[in-house]
Amino acid sequence: MHDIFISYSSQDKAVADAACARLEAAGIRCWIAPRDILPGMDWGAAIVEAIEGARLMVLVLSASADGSPQILREVERAVNKGVRLIPLRIEDIKPGKNLEYFLGTPHWLDAITPPLEKHLEYLVQTAKTLLSQDSSAPKDAVVEVPAPPPPPPPSLLSRRTMIIGAGGILALLIIVGVLWFMRLSGGLGQFVGAWATSNATGPGRTYFTLEIARDGSYGYRAHYEETGQVALRNGKIFLSKNAAFERNAGPPARGINPPAPANMAQAVSPEVWSLIGRFCGITPQQPDYNPFRSVQPNETPAPSSAPSRSVWEWYPTFGDTVWRFRFEFKPSSDYSFSATAVDIGQFAADKGIWSANSSVLRTTSGGKYWFVGTNSMVMTGTIRSALQTTGNGQTLWERTEPVALAQITPRVFPSQAATPEAVAAENSPTPTSSPKASSTPGMITIDKQFIVTHQSPIYERPDVSSSMIGEVRRRRRIHAIGFLGSWLKIEMANGGMGYIPVSAVE
Repeated sequence: MHDIFISYSSQDKAVADAACARLEAAGIRCWIAPRDILPGMDWGAAIVEAIEGARLMVLVLSASADGSPQILREVERAVNKGVRLIPLRIEDIKPGKNLEYFLGTPHWLDAITPPLEKHLEYLVQTAKTLLSQDSSAPKDAVVEVPAPPPPPPPSLLSRRTMIIGAGGILALLIIVGVLWFMRLSGGLGQFVGAWATSNATGPGRTYFTLEIARDGSYGYRAHYEETGQVALRNGKIFLSKNAAFERNAGPPARGINPPAPANMAQAVSPEVWSLIGRFCGITPQQPDYNPFRSVQPNETPAPSSAPSRSVWEWYPTFGDTVWRFRFEFKPSSDYSFSATAVDIGQFAADKGIWSANSSVLRTTSGGKYWFVGTNSMVMTGTIRSALQTTGNGQTLWERTEPVALAQITPRVFPSQAATPEAVAAENSPTPTSSPKASSTPGMITIDKQFIVTHQSPIYERPDVSSSMIGEVRRRRRIHAIGFLGSWLKIEMANGGMGYIPVSAVE
């Protein structure tokens, strides 16, 4: 059961999600699409049932919503069923005649000027007032917020009481004003911690995590994943989550059981290549050969009489960023795929404006922000332009648990010029003495221990085309001494040094 149905245009999803989060944080049950539509349920039937089961409807009103036939149908249904409307206007518009017919001349709850949090607090108070009213009271089509009761007549108060009361109120207003100013001005402290958001992308989902340390350093992680079924038809492999998201992965590899594509790069979803283009700021080139390598399964192999699962990985470099691609094929014909990349840099925020400087791309991004409570924030603009925003350019982030990458809190040393001596030193045989601060241009010196979570080759240089000089296995502990782009420089067991992708120790 729920108390409120949230009606909104897809262009205003960030605001609708923020309103939902704030209402539910206050104990008010909400229904919002597509979150609350059960798999396999008819979309229209779910909407109608949800409206009829609601006590209130919050309408996120914007130009996009005003022009939406779906919004008009939802409002019409709510009015016909006696569900009260709370219009939350986020743009300075007057509704068209069709929508105005149902809304009448209400007292709008305006959320036009930032910060959004202030307006959402008022929305919560309004909703609580209406929900607490006697259910037998008649339902008006549009809500008018009741005025607060008048203060007691001055004649009932003594002069001394009035003076003390006025002084107390003035002090309280000053305190509230200072606290409110501090909240509005924001600052880096509000951002410290781990945040997450996600985008629906084709057959899978793309998850983004942003971790910000107290010194302003950040780790920004993009992770795409999908699962589905493998089908073999007419000499070709097809990967599908359902009939709507089936793609041709080309001919199968010979002698591989369970079946797998001969060229797994061809089997990667187009959405992943699009994500790489946004994250790396380039147009990625797909190889015309199979670059994936078979890796040791993480579980005990099945008996020889039955086919075991096969796991394949590829660590491509696009621009200055290393990605980790991973395919897994199971005897049940199930498959899974993931793609992960990490960016690091410096983050700053103050008075509603944020900026981020990528240490990998050497680029700067920025935008505006406001908080919805302490665990939600809305940002305009994105780091690296990787995250697809709403029509208003907004994204909604929620606090989450940090990932292992948050252990990296590097101290940046001034970059040195790429002199021939520096390049020669980097390409020379690795010394056997204890590691010292690196002189490689752009290298960040760290001294950290990590547990390897993904098996990976060790490269001679931070480049997958360089020689492989070793291998790190899952659950092994490594000593990282440097951080360069998406690479970790590690000390090997023999005292030498090499490079592994950051994604191997996430």
